Amino acid sequence: MARIRPFVDGTLVCLTKPQDIALVRRILRDPLESDTLRNEAANLLNRSQDDNLTADLIAVLGHPAEEERFRSFAAQHLGMIWLAEGSPKKSPEHNVLLDCLEDRHVEVRREALLPLARGGDPAAAAYVRGCLADPESAPLHDLCIRLVADIGLRDQLPKVRSYLPSSNEVEYLAALDAVARLRDTESVGACERAARHHNPRIAQAGTRSLLALKGGRDD
Repeated sequence: MARIRPFVDGTLVCLTKPQDIALVRRILRDPLESDTLRNEAANLLNRSQDDNLTADLIAVLGHPAEEERFRSFAAQHLGMIWLAEGSPKKSPEHNVLLDCLEDRHVEVRREALLPLARGGDPAAAAYVRGCLADPESAPLHDLCIRLVADIGLRDQLPKVRSYLPSSNEVEYLAALDAVARLRDTESVGACERAARHHNPRIAQAGTRSLLALKGGRDD
């Protein structure tokens, strides 16, 4: 550990020696290493512009011994690489991110959906619509509600309003944020009720939403 610590604690900005790159790649692909160490290895390889990083991340996603947490980190790194490249269609990263939308792990699906939405991929909009219509996709609903506002899916506002209120705090907060950003004046009453909520987080979010909808600041 002492030998590899300088590579992953920020001491080195990037790697230049092939043997160092090989060592850090082994850390990244080893499911017995800690998730934190492996995540820093991926960051370092990205900074070092290692050409093998995409292939290594894809290998992580496909490895049978990998668990959800680090698989989601791998999907997140692929998404960052894809966005940094300008969101090219039919690239290896893009193809894998699309496949990840059907992944067995919810966190992997979440980490794939976010960059696809930010990159303007039409598959993301279709996925958000389908997910919000599917009760079985509840673990993704809070993210999809926020993405409705991010990518301007105003046709989904009736669905978003149905989460005002919600027994799920995260969904409720996401819906308040979405209607505010989309300037959905039909939600003023729901936001007023939220502003009086006994939960301080919901009350604060309701107040912020009201300010946005009534012409005040929206931050």
